Parts: sequence; C-alpha cells; structure tokens
Amino acid sequence: MALMLGRKKRTPETGVMRAVMQAITFKNYLWVDPKLIEKCPVEMLVQMVSQRSLKGLAWRSNTGAASSEAGNFVRFGLPGYMDITVLQVAADRKSLRWIGIELKKAKGKLNPNQVKLHAMMNALTPGFPNAVVIRDASELDGVI
Repeated sequence: MALMLGRKKRTPETGVMRAVMQAITFKNYLWVDPKLIEKCPVEMLVQMVSQRSLKGLAWRSNTGAASSEAGNFVRFGLPGYMDITVLQVAADRKSLRWIGIELKKAKGKLNPNQVKLHAMMNALTPGFPNAVVIRDASELDGVI
C-alpha cells in the first residue's frame, strides 16, 4: 500500500523548520534523515557522533496522516508528537537527554494532543523540560 504524502505541501512552519534544521547543524549536532535511521545500524550512528565529538543527533519526526492509493485514510506516529527529536549526549559521554521540539508560528498554539504529550514528557523531569515549543531558531540557545 503506497501513501500519498503530498511532499511539496508547505505548512506554516516550513520556514521555521528550515531555520531550525540549520541552527541545530551549526550547533554541532548530526542531522539525520529519518530514512537513514531505519536503514543504518545504531552502532554506526553512535560511532559517527563519538568520532566527531558531536553534541548529539537530531531528526524530523514524521507524524500525521495520509491517504493510500485505495483512498484509505492512514494515521502514523503518536498524536501530538513533536516535529523534531533531539538526542543530546551528556558531558560525560555516557548518557543521553531526549528533547522534543514542536515548531509553531509566532501565534501558533498547541493542539489538545500536543498539550497532553508535552505535559507528560515534562512531568518526567521536573525543572528540566524535555518537550519545548520553538517559534524562531534563535530560541534554540536555551534548549540545546
């Protein structure tokens, strides 16, 4: 079953996404295509981060819905999941911090699923938010 994802569709966050992707790369993170994560052995990604002394990995989290060729509506991913996932390597290089970044335009609001998921993720580590909303690439400085 093939899905039609409408890859050329622009969302209000498309410009923000590009700017954030560039900023994350400039901050010494490895930006990984989600297709590479599926095909690449985990050991290889870990080795790339270690050998280059990178701060971590980041990728676009594909969630949403699409139509199949048969016209069926298919949902994929966790409802409310963030747009970008970051795995940040700790200073001791022995542990990771998971960070979920939701991209919104200046006046954009979280939907109910996003509010629930953000609350749950941030409750896991009080005082150290794991799920954040970014409206501009400059806001990354306080996150990663």
